Amino acid sequence: MPGARPPLSVKLLKLVTALEILRTYAHAYAKASHTLGIISTGLKHNPQAKESGVLVTIEMELATLLPFCGSLPMTSLHINRFLQHLRNPVYIDSMSSDTLANLLTELQGRLEDELSLMLYFQLPANRREMFDTPLVGWAEIAERFPDTTSDIEEMHKCFALSRYPGAVFHSTHVIECGLIALGQFLQVSDPKSGWTAVSNELEKIVIKTKHPDRSDFHKKHLPFLARADARCGGSPQECLAK
Repeated sequence: MPGARPPLSVKLLKLVTALEILRTYAHAYAKASHTLGIISTGLKHNPQAKESGVLVTIEMELATLLPFCGSLPMTSLHINRFLQHLRNPVYIDSMSSDTLANLLTELQGRLEDELSLMLYFQLPANRREMFDTPLVGWAEIAERFPDTTSDIEEMHKCFALSRYPGAVFHSTHVIECGLIALGQFLQVSDPKSGWTAVSNELEKIVIKTKHPDRSDFHKKHLPFLARADARCGGSPQECLAK
């Protein structure tokens, strides 16, 4: 997206992604189509089935299916109209079993037609948790660094969808949040504190400065700083000797 990223100090609101808006529920569609098909066939072969409580079953199935049809406007309209008929005793009493069966067949066809116009991608089952609950295992980090929340979520969702460059992109932002906080701890003077400024300061303190020349503050926190510097290449004790 063009333009600069919002300042990390700004609390980012959670955005609803297009994937979440258009999310489909294949199990709900398959179950509803199968059930409505069975009821329709039963009504055509047994006109008395209408009197055996099948109307209640139809209403329950349609009411269950409706919430999953937010991205299927024609199917939603058909279901709402059908439910109005079912809840109108005068209308439903005058309807023959054959007509009811035809309405069910029409709804089944409407659902299948509308689904056929859409493009679907399958998410492997072993990546569903990563997509649905991206903060699992990262709650402590998100709580300590609230600005990382959206990037942690997008990092996991990109990985779940095999968008690996996107996962790397968001993971670097997560790391950068921690580095900026570390820069504040180190009192980095660079006006553009971030990955480069903090990494350079760490290298200067841990690698380039001899221990006698380090400030008391840096000496006190050197073991932590040595662990933070990925380029130290050794233990805090080895860094102390440099």
